Amino acid sequence: VLTIHATDDEDAKRVEEIASNIESNGGQAICFISDKCSKEIQDRITNKFHSHVIDFSNNEEVTRWFKTAKSKGEIEIFIHITGKVPAISKLTELSRSEWDGFTNKFINIPAAVSQNAMEVFVPNGSDDPRLFKDAKGRIVIIGPDLPYGKKISGYERAKIEVFRGALRPFATTVNQELSDVLKSNVRAFLMLAGTVDG
Repeated sequence: VLTIHATDDEDAKRVEEIASNIESNGGQAICFISDKCSKEIQDRITNKFHSHVIDFSNNEEVTRWFKTAKSKGEIEIFIHITGKVPAISKLTELSRSEWDGFTNKFINIPAAVSQNAMEVFVPNGSDDPRLFKDAKGRIVIIGPDLPYGKKISGYERAKIEVFRGALRPFATTVNQELSDVLKSNVRAFLMLAGTVDG
């Protein structure tokens, strides 16, 4: 299952590559695309893969779609693509609603997707954490890329690191709880593309 909050065509291309790879290796890719993605991105993915456009900020809707996907067969992995940080001048000049949009895109939605994915891997695990013991499942969060090129300012990189930096302790804490406390084999992986030297 791919959950997609793509920002631009490069993000959509990444989704297509991952989904194509899954299908060429005998799996089935099911794509859930954010209703906040542009119509072009929605259409591009929908035309190639089994897809549904959903509202990731509506937890009941996410839960319902994940249960529907599970009813069609075993789910090996959930892959969440946050998309890139949109072009903005300064974080300090964002309005409250713009800031809330970013925290939803890069923090709250990846957390909600992960929580719902765990419910698929361990039904009723939130009510009885003992059920997590020895359970298996994989969640991959692909966070925002660092910009690349020769003339990328430190400020540009720092702006994106704010959100990448928020995802790091999230993934670490989730895995620590799953492994050390719950003795589970469910794991969350965080992938952050790019290097600080561009």
